[in-house]
Amino acid sequence: MTRTIRLAVLGMSHDHVWDFIKHAQTTPGVDIVVAADPDSILRAKAVAHGIATTSADTHAVLTRSDIDAVAIFADNRASVALGIAAAQRGMHVLVEKPIAADYAGAVALTQAAHRAGVSLMVNWPIAWWATVQYAISLIERGRIGRLFQVQYRAAHGGPRELGCSPQFVDWLYDPYRNGAGVIMDYCCYGAALTCMFLGLPARVTAVAGRLRKEDLPAEDNAVLVMQHASAISTATASWTQQGHLTSYEPM
Repeated sequence: MTRTIRLAVLGMSHDHVWDFIKHAQTTPGVDIVVAADPDSILRAKAVAHGIATTSADTHAVLTRSDIDAVAIFADNRASVALGIAAAQRGMHVLVEKPIAADYAGAVALTQAAHRAGVSLMVNWPIAWWATVQYAISLIERGRIGRLFQVQYRAAHGGPRELGCSPQFVDWLYDPYRNGAGVIMDYCCYGAALTCMFLGLPARVTAVAGRLRKEDLPAEDNAVLVMQHASAISTATASWTQQGHLTSYEPM
């Protein structure tokens, strides 16, 4: 018999949390015990999504004895502290992409999980796409020859224009809590795909700027270039594309 994983959702300001909750609720062997966030609007939304128990104190939730794992959907910087605290209490950790606001945070969280002997998982939505899984299988089976380039572009008119929640927009535009602007929001997907397909690059160069949205404290356009021994990949991101819907162009 499969043991039920008792799950706590910590932080709900990342809009990806709602799809995650929906899928978790329909996954056999998963029970969402509690959802926590200081924001009362987000807690009310969690109740509307069928979660009976909520809390305003994310760290207090970690003192409960009926939790096996946590799913963290706070801002990129706060997520690290929550993940470390959960790992130290022996809880497995799933954190929404990209893992942290900076390299130091990513290392700290990874080391905490290793020391505690718990699993650490980064939720990359693209990892669950059937198209990406199929592409990986083709590459692994040698069906398309030697891969020497990955190009990725993701863009829309901006988080606010796209209709993201105010709680999400608030920290996406904050370089400290997000770690950057659009380069952290969207270039990270291209970096993840490159690592899936080609492994870690030997050299990475980034160019970013606030080209159109002068009111933002963060960059609104960025290009990431990743160089391997025998391959080159690019990830391009924009918050200034015309139109409402996100444009994904994996090539």
